[in-house]
Amino acid sequence: MQGRPGTYYIGEWHFHPFMSPVPSGTDLRQIRAIARDRDYQCPVPILIVVGGDPSADPLMVVSVVDGSDIVGLDLSRRADG
Repeated sequence: MQGRPGTYYIGEWHFHPFMSPVPSGTDLRQIRAIARDRDYQCPVPILIVVGGDPSADPLMVVSVVDGSDIVGLDLSRRADG
């Protein structure tokens, strides 16, 4: 997965319309495989899943692969507050 010079792979995102934004088993297997794949050169990828009603405010879960663990990021707290 060679990119252009100065471009970097950082992760994946997708939408679960009318469903929970919690990553599925398939999502977790895929992002772990990406973390292990040297071609991606991204041992700590980010996974963003957006869900809910597309016509309303979307819900979002952001996770990071940390070794064999998937760590969910808490989006309820702001860095400046």
